[in-house]
Amino acid sequence: MVKKRVWFLGIFLILFATAVSAQQNQTSGTGSISFSEFSDNMDTRKKTALHVKNYWQTMKGQEVSWTGTVVDAKSRRGKAQVLVANKERPRVKGYNIVLVSNDIDAAASLEIGQKITFSGVIHNYRGRRGRPIIVTLIDVTFSDQM
Repeated sequence: MVKKRVWFLGIFLILFATAVSAQQNQTSGTGSISFSEFSDNMDTRKKTALHVKNYWQTMKGQEVSWTGTVVDAKSRRGKAQVLVANKERPRVKGYNIVLVSNDIDAAASLEIGQKITFSGVIHNYRGRRGRPIIVTLIDVTFSDQM
């Protein structure tokens, strides 16, 4: 009888630890999701509107780290706006990621065609049914310029 209770307690603790770990990974913004995975889950050509809406609610505000190729950089409202193409997924007007950063000097040093790695917080997206999406990241930092 005692062995059964210890066994059940052990199973309960394992399941509880797994659930807590999964919840933390979902909300901690570890940046572990790739742009391709994000884009695929937001693709209205492959996913239902309900899936896209629910997925967006879980991803908005999450921090990610992605790579891409610089298409253009502008200054807007005292912040840098960098247009980036991740060529693994379809683009609109040549880009599919907009980076908003307070580091205007770092953005100004970027060159068209340059491959970069960056981190930021998922803030917004634009897309219509059957069209590629454009995602906007805020609080962006440029970690690696290749």
